[in-house]
Amino acid sequence: KWDAANSEFVPGVAAAALSYSSSTFTGNGTLANYAIPAGHSVDDVLVYLNGVAQVPTTDYTIPPNSTVLTFGVAPLTGQSIVFRFLPV
Repeated sequence: KWDAANSEFVPGVAAAALSYSSSTFTGNGTLANYAIPAGHSVDDVLVYLNGVAQVPTTDYTIPPNSTVLTFGVAPLTGQSIVFRFLPV
């Protein structure tokens, strides 16, 4: 834990643990739209295709107040798709 008064970390005190949820899919070469939980945006969703991080707003978009993530190009057949939803 950071001790601001002394500008140092205090050993033995654990910081609050944050967790994330995730979804996995397999590309079929056609589907470009995927359902995601409400309340997320490109700022808090990490997307990986075959383990390679995708670039928000370049490789995929999530319109404001939407529950749909859209790839610019549908993932190829057999490609591993992983979404990681960061805490909001």
